[in-house]
Amino acid sequence: GGMVRLQGLSGRFPDSLRIARIEVADAKGVYVTVENAALDWSPLKLLTGTAVVHQLTATKVDVPRLPESSGEPSKSSSSFELPVQVQLDRLHVDRASIGAPVAGAAADLALDGSGHLTTLTTGTVELAARRLDSPGDYRVKGSISADRIEANVQANEPPKGLISSIAKL
Repeated sequence: GGMVRLQGLSGRFPDSLRIARIEVADAKGVYVTVENAALDWSPLKLLTGTAVVHQLTATKVDVPRLPESSGEPSKSSSSFELPVQVQLDRLHVDRASIGAPVAGAAADLALDGSGHLTTLTTGTVELAARRLDSPGDYRVKGSISADRIEANVQANEPPKGLISSIAKL
């Protein structure tokens, strides 16, 4: 229905895919654009119940706004569960442009990370972000389980930086 558009599909199917441009849209238009995406993964590992992603990278991700709700209520009252565990060895985005409607303040960031999800509510994540449009460095290392959430957050930013803008400090 035109909600997701892919351009420039290349690479080796199915384990080393490249996509020049991805656009995700709703009734108002495009709300996510990804340029030069690369996915290197191990499809055979799905047989063991784990999606192993060696690297997921992009040169640019643009998220100017959140998607608009379709206004249709969910037909199912059950919650969504991951069909497999997810192991992400490397996430890298050269430039992620996040619009103010998404995070409360606009920002251009370089992102690096990794993670492992056993379920949607159990796993670990590491994410490092560096501001490209002004000073600021951020690191998050966290884990979540059925009875606990732990996070170690390190941030280094000047006055009126991203966190203080979002928190309206």
